[in-house]
Amino acid sequence: LEFRRVLFRSRQKYDDPRIEWLGFVEATRFYPSVDVVVIPSIWAEPLPYVCAEALFAGNSLICARSGGIPEMAQLGRITAIVKPGDVSELAVALENALREPDKWRRTRREDGAGLQAFHENHVTQEYMRVYTSVQGSEE
Repeated sequence: LEFRRVLFRSRQKYDDPRIEWLGFVEATRFYPSVDVVVIPSIWAEPLPYVCAEALFAGNSLICARSGGIPEMAQLGRITAIVKPGDVSELAVALENALREPDKWRRTRREDGAGLQAFHENHVTQEYMRVYTSVQGSEE
C-alpha cells in the first residue's frame, strides 16, 4: 500500500510524457524493456544482485561507487560509475547515455566473461557441493 502511495505521488510530482511508470514488474519482463539500468545506491551493498540480473539481460549500467557494485559493474561492456549521492555526476552520466543511445543499448558480453559465478545454477551447485562435502566429513 505504501508503495502505491509513493508511486502515485511521484507520478504527480514528475509528470513527464517521457517517463513510463511501471510499478512492480517481473525481472524477466523488465530488463529486456530498458536500455540502461541505474543503480544509485548509497548503501555499500556487498553483492548487488540487481547488477548481475542487469548484466545477464545484457543491459548497460550507471551505478554508484558503493560496496561491491563497481567490481560487479565492470563485468559489463558499457558502465558509468558515479560518486554515491552526487546528483550532478549522476545527471551527467544519464545525459551521456541519452546522447548516445545506440552505444548504451544491449551491450551483452559475447563470452559472458565473469558472469558465470553469479548465475543461480552455479550458485546452487556450489552450495550443494559444500553441503555434500560437509555431510561426507561428518560420517
